[in-house]
Order: sequence, then structure tokens, then C-alpha cells
Amino acid sequence: MSERRKLEEILARYDLEPELQDVYVEGSFDKEVLSRCFKKANHTDRIVYEIDSVEITAEALMRQGLTEGNKQRIIALSRALDNLQREFRCRCLVDRDLDHWFGSLERNRALVWTEYCSIELYFLTHEALHDLLCVAAKARIEDLNEFVESLATCLIDLYTMRLADRDLKWLMDWLPTAKHLKASGSSVLFDSEEYAKRLLMKNGRFSQFEIFIEARRRWRSRLTGDARNSARGHDLVEVLAWVVRAFGGIKEFASTLAIERMFLLIVPKIDGLMSLFPLSSEREPD
Repeated sequence: MSERRKLEEILARYDLEPELQDVYVEGSFDKEVLSRCFKKANHTDRIVYEIDSVEITAEALMRQGLTEGNKQRIIALSRALDNLQREFRCRCLVDRDLDHWFGSLERNRALVWTEYCSIELYFLTHEALHDLLCVAAKARIEDLNEFVESLATCLIDLYTMRLADRDLKWLMDWLPTAKHLKASGSSVLFDSEEYAKRLLMKNGRFSQFEIFIEARRRWRSRLTGDARNSARGHDLVEVLAWVVRAFGGIKEFASTLAIERMFLLIVPKIDGLMSLFPLSSEREPD
């Protein structure tokens, strides 16, 4: 890895060259997705950087009430940029994850939030899943509508557990989902109750099972509308890798790495990503 640039150097650059349209993201996958997206739109003047290329110390994060992690570093960088006196076009992109369910999202001139829970959720469409699973991986899915509906239900069930965990402030360690999934016709079935039991046993909280289930029920009643606002990106990738195996697809595609690489191939077909970064004459999304 090349040497990290100091925060002061970054701020000086965008203060002196406010026309630069660079974008800072949490990790390498986000960088690759946006780079392909900008290339497709012929926006070659937009360069994407991982936040790991910027030196932001743990002490600096602590002073701002932020914890360790790439998302927190992105937010810290956006705050520093927002303090610049002049206008600038550099942006910092972060995933919503669970944050939009726990109050208002932080806003400043540099910070951009994904429209859905994460970058991966932009690929949760019928067309993208057909190309990825049925065409590329040759998974045998007869009824795509049935499949997508069941997949969304599975992802939302997992998401309710993550919401409940955060709500209860338990900070649990999570289990792989594959052992609790089953293919039935064109549907993905998730044994959420058994998963929840094993999850709580792993974390020494089985005696609080009913508390956890009630928290899940409360959250589930609130999760209406687009499933992409109620799912975790890494859960999507993990379940899709299982789907390739379970539905008789090409085994070499049955890994999370293969799923992410296939996502990159279909970026040109994904709508919505460019709307996060409008031209200077356009209004930024809320």
C-alpha cells in the first residue's frame, strides 16, 4: 500500500483546487463500482479513493465522538472538508447500513449517503439477478419473481435481527447463514427462529430469547416498502453465493468473491448510482 496522505494535505488540495470532483469511499469494492460507473458516464475527471489512503488517527476520531472503522473515517473527513470556507466538489460516500432507522442521518456539504442500505443493494433488481444467477452462474431458477420475493423476505428477516441487536445494544458476533437456508421450488427459505436461537446461544444470551424476538417483531412491523432499504449488503452477497450452489449453478461462481466480481461486470446496467453525484448544475439528493 502506498503511503497515506495526511489530512492537512487533503484539505489544502481541495481548498486550492475546488473544481476537483474526487470521491472517497469505505473500501475497495465501492471504489471499483464507482470507478466503472463514472467510466460508463464518461466522467473521467472523477477519481475514486479508498479512505484507507488518508491518515486519520484514532485520537482524531475520538475527539469527534467517532469510533474506529472506515465509515467513521469517511465521516471525519467529510466534517473536515465541510469546514473549508469556499465551495468544493469533492464528496465522501458512506453506506446507510442501519443508521437511517435510528434517527436523522448526519448532513454536511461533503457527505453523501447511499440511497439504499449499501452499494451492494443497488444490484438487488430482477434484471441484475437474472443476469448474474441465471445467465452467468446458470442457476436453475424457474420463477424469478417468486425467487426475488423470497430472497427479499430472507434478507429482511436477517436485517430485523441486526436492528434488534443494535436497539438492545448487545453487539453480538454473527453466524454464517448458509446452514439455515433451504431451496424449495424457486424460493429461498430461511429458518429464522433456529438461526436466532443459535445466534443467542453463541453470544451467551439464550435466556433473553423472548426479549430478542419481541424486538424483532417490533422492527419487522416497521419494515415496509423497498427491501433495499431493509437489508444488509454483505448478507445479500453471502446468500447469493449459497443460491448458486443450492440451485445447481456453476460451482466456481458459488463464492462471495465471485458474486462481487460479477456485480462489477453488470455495473453499466445499474441505475441510480450516478444520481448520487449530480453535475454541479443539479441539486444533490437528500
